[in-house]
Amino acid sequence: MFLFVTVPNNSASTMIMRILGTSPNISYLSKDIWFDRPNPPNTGSVDFEGKDVRLADRSDYVSNYMPKSEPRVFSENAEAYCSENYNWDMIKKFWFKSWDMSKPVQIEKTPDNVYKAQEIAKQFPDAKFIISTREAEGFCASMKKYGYPVKRSYQHWLACQKKQEENAAVLRGRCYVTTYEQICADPQKFIDDLLKFVPELSSLKIPEFIESLSEPCYELKAMRNEI
Repeated sequence: MFLFVTVPNNSASTMIMRILGTSPNISYLSKDIWFDRPNPPNTGSVDFEGKDVRLADRSDYVSNYMPKSEPRVFSENAEAYCSENYNWDMIKKFWFKSWDMSKPVQIEKTPDNVYKAQEIAKQFPDAKFIISTREAEGFCASMKKYGYPVKRSYQHWLACQKKQEENAAVLRGRCYVTTYEQICADPQKFIDDLLKFVPELSSLKIPEFIESLSEPCYELKAMRNEI
């Protein structure tokens, strides 16, 4: 089955992938940075142009066939995410060659899935989606570390928040909805919920470093005042 992590940047996607990476049953299109294993789950994968992509970021290879935008503020180019800007024949050709189809669960995680999810849902009618958001203070504090001004970060957060509400409504019955804060507060509940939502994952565990992903309280308080 296909599982699409639909989470804005700086909003729990790393945490979610760390947790999903503990399952032996997944294949994922990206660098081997999410997994506590020496090799990617789809070791030996070669893309449709013959390049060895075992340790490559596969999203770089497929990006020519999808809408383009600045990765951390993709909402600023929202109009690009219209149907005619996808070459699904090439995207699917790439994804199916890169995924290890012997695994029960194929995963794709790109932050701008927030704007792609409804198009993806049309192409993968049996797919499921993990939708997550984050409170504005934590999001903007995290973005500030990458040099983004608070106003720009907040506008991006607000656009993503609205889009995620729309995604949750359109994809009702096919999505699991959570937040960064809920995962941090009770990661075991998140795991239990995920295993019910996607039984094919079989088993998951809590990575040791999950608590370190939350921003310090004093940073959140300061950012609340800036916003």
